[in-house]
Order: sequence, then structure tokens, then C-alpha cells
Amino acid sequence: MTGDASRTDDRDPDVKCPPPLAVARAWHYALGAALLWPAVVRSQPVPLVRPVAGMVITTSVRVAPGVYRLPGRASSDSALITVRGSNITVDMRGVTLVGTPADSEPDAARGTAVRIDGGEHVRLRGLTARGYRVGILARDVRNLTLDSNDLSYGWKPRLFSVVEHESLNDWLSYHKNERDEWLRFGAGIYLRGVKGGRLLGNTVRQSMNGLLVSHSDSLEIRRNDFSYNSGLGIGLYRASWHRIVENRADYNVRGSSYGFFQRGQDSAALLLFEQCSHNVVAYNSMTHGGDGLFLWAGQQTMDTGQGGSNDNLFLLNDFSFAPTNGMEATFSRNQFVGNRVEGSTHGLVGRLQLRLAHRGQLLFEQPHRGGNRARARQCRGRQPLQRRHARHSSLGRFDRAE
Repeated sequence: MTGDASRTDDRDPDVKCPPPLAVARAWHYALGAALLWPAVVRSQPVPLVRPVAGMVITTSVRVAPGVYRLPGRASSDSALITVRGSNITVDMRGVTLVGTPADSEPDAARGTAVRIDGGEHVRLRGLTARGYRVGILARDVRNLTLDSNDLSYGWKPRLFSVVEHESLNDWLSYHKNERDEWLRFGAGIYLRGVKGGRLLGNTVRQSMNGLLVSHSDSLEIRRNDFSYNSGLGIGLYRASWHRIVENRADYNVRGSSYGFFQRGQDSAALLLFEQCSHNVVAYNSMTHGGDGLFLWAGQQTMDTGQGGSNDNLFLLNDFSFAPTNGMEATFSRNQFVGNRVEGSTHGLVGRLQLRLAHRGQLLFEQPHRGGNRARARQCRGRQPLQRRHARHSSLGRFDRAE
């Protein structure tokens, strides 16, 4: 017998194999089901819910439109509504949450309207909230989207300055936020530990702060309105790699009484405080703030000589009509290109800069044709540019007309 004839067949003769055509059909149906399943899931109706105090949302929902009077809780860390989980969309278009009556004093607002607690790919849209210390508080979220929310008329403190003279009690201090000390100031939106995402078309007015971002990175902050607040339009703390583009943050100011005193009291349209680097700030309107821009390296740099708020790009923004400084940057290395400042006490103040590059700034009221030239006397008769101990300064196209 040959070798081939002597082989034995290991297959069980009682087990019949399906024909090849049946196997192909089974694979075809399985593949089709796998491809169509996401569309089937998306086509399922989203539950419609009514908000109540203490609600926890763990799946995509549509909140029933209406006005809901839900007083905030005493703690800003304890929210009326908590969103927890991943791949969630909370649609709150047409929903208004009211924490205090419309005739209440602004410092009576308390609590947080909505808290987003962890997860990834979370979206909240269309909420209107009034009378809370914090409108939206998000922690430890990846790929967060907040769009078209109106969180105006939140908490803000009583100020003691009067028309004729200022009160030192109104001065602000943002030096510490390792333990969320900034929460005591309230905000329309407060983000902590958020990695990636978008803030688009949100509004915060008539509060103390518009947007506060801490220990977060890689957000796109675009076309929002954070104006007419008494503290900050946008505040960053240990926040890097953000794109802040085409926003309005006008009239975020205190400590200013025309003809009597122009102090600002550390209010600002935009604050970068403590190790904020690699941010792009472009095409924003940030006028009439206490400072237009206030950038500080941070206490860590003061203590160690390391780090700073470095390699930020400020491009074609309008920081005009600040009662103090249009732009102030200290102990850091940054670029300022094509920004506009007019009607301020100082145009650009750079203190102890490692590298200060500013090109083509329009620091005064009437630029001449043919380049970035302007008349220094339009800046309240004071200094348009101050460079204090700048180690490397590049003026580029910066012309003064006597």
C-alpha cells in the first residue's frame, strides 16, 4: 500500500460539514448586522425626562422644555443634576433652570445647576440657567462638548467701591487654585481636569466670571460670549494647548470710575495664571476689561525659577480701552502679533520676560496707512510700551510717531 492509502481520517464521519454556500451566507448576514447596528442604536428614540433636584443622568436624554424653579444647594460641588457616564448627549434646548427669583440680589445665588462627573464623549447643549453660583461644573472628562448654553445672571459679590473712591476690599486674588479655591468666585462654566473637547456658542453675562479652566488641556473655545462680568471673562490655571478663537469677552471690569480712579482691581478679559503654555489666542474681542490680558508665570516659577506661562501666541486680538493695561505678561516667553490696544493707560507691559516677541501691534487709536504705525499720544499720554528687564525682546514692525 502507498503512504497516501495508509493515512487515517481524523474527522468524525457522523459530523457533516455545512456546504460552502451556507457558510458564506452566514458570514454575510453577521457582517451586515454588525455594520447596521450603530445606525439602529442611533435611531432609537431618546427618553424625554423632567428635571428634579438630585437627578443623575447616565444615558442620552432629552429634557422636557420648560421653566423649572429649582433652588441650588449650599455647596457649589453638589449639583441639582449630575451627568455621569460616557457617550452621552443631554439635550436641554428650551429648558430654563431658575435658582433664585429674578428680583434677588446677585450674591444670593448658590449651588451648581449641572455637574458632569467623569466619562468621555459627553455633550450638553441648550441649557439656560439663572441664579446659581456655578452654571456648569465638569470634572475629569475627556472630549467634552458644551454648546449653545446660556448661563448668565449667576453669582457675583457686592462691591464696596463708589463713584468718588475705590474700596480695597474689591481687589481680587487668583494666586491659588490647587484645591479649587476659584470656586468661591463662582462661574458660568468651571472645568477641572478636562482633556479635549469644544466650547461653542455659550453665553455668560452679568456674573462674576464667565469661564474658568483649571488643570485642563486641548480645548477649542470658539465663538462664545463672556462679557459684562465683574471679574474675568476667561480664566486659565495650569491650562495649556487650548485654542481660544473668535470669542467676545468685553466689559469684564471693576474698580473703574471715569474721572476719579482707573484701577481695574485685577479684573481682566483674559487671565493666564500659573503654568499656562502653548495656547493660541486669536481673533477675539476683549475690550474694556480691567486688563485686556493678564499673564503671570505662577508661584511655582517664583519659588523654583522653572517653568512659566510660555510659548503662547496672541494673534490679532482687540484688547482696547482697559483702564490699566491692554496686555500685561510677566516672567514668561510669548509672542504678540498684530493685536490692537487703544484708549488704555498702557499698551503692552512686559516684566522680567525671558523672551518677548511683539510684532505689528496696533497700540494706539489712529494707525497710519502703509503699516502698523500709530500716534503715541492717543494712549492717554502715557507709555504705550513698557519692557521691564526683558532678556530677549523682538520689536519687529513697531513704529512710533512723535
